[in-house]
Amino acid sequence: MKNDCPCSGNQSDQPALIALSAAHLSQLSSSSSQRLLGVSKSLATAKDRAGAAGVAPTPEATVHVTPEGDALVTTSFADGSSGDIVVRGTIAGIPYELHIKVALEGSQVAVTLHLTKPIEIGPYTWRFDLGGVVKNSGGQIIAASSIAPASDFQPMGINWWCAVKCGGAAILPVLIACLPAMTGGPAAYVACVTGKLGAGSAAEIAMCIAQKCL
Repeated sequence: MKNDCPCSGNQSDQPALIALSAAHLSQLSSSSSQRLLGVSKSLATAKDRAGAAGVAPTPEATVHVTPEGDALVTTSFADGSSGDIVVRGTIAGIPYELHIKVALEGSQVAVTLHLTKPIEIGPYTWRFDLGGVVKNSGGQIIAASSIAPASDFQPMGINWWCAVKCGGAAILPVLIACLPAMTGGPAAYVACVTGKLGAGSAAEIAMCIAQKCL
């Protein structure tokens, strides 16, 4: 029987492995969670509510690795009608920190983007209108058929346009994809959006800003 093992041949086409320090990732994840606690009123309030019960809410954390081997950690938390995401790490060896806040306000979704490292961009807030809204007897939104940028959109300069270009390409598809979650109420919708942004889109926005806005 002939056994061909590609392992001993030319491995130039094999993907290179990227080694990351577990201690560094743990430290980065911890600092990202602490930063989220600092910027998220929802998380701070939820921790206070946990109080005597001793069951503190845990933010969701996701690790992202750039093609160059840099690490980003995204932490996210949603509670009620608002959610917060923090991206922390390095891109091309430079420290980055990005905050994104999502809030459902009536029939609008407000998204605030604030880059604090390596330079400050924002905070910028833009709004999206929910279309085809259906409410229950209590006045709570339980369905929406569409979402689009609000008509009162106001440009705010070069950095604003760059932030919109990077953010809009990632955020609007998430806002649309989560519309079916609205059947569970505003909290379910915000949780869906926050979770999807934390799982990947927020890190993609940070990468886009690093490559195109700075």
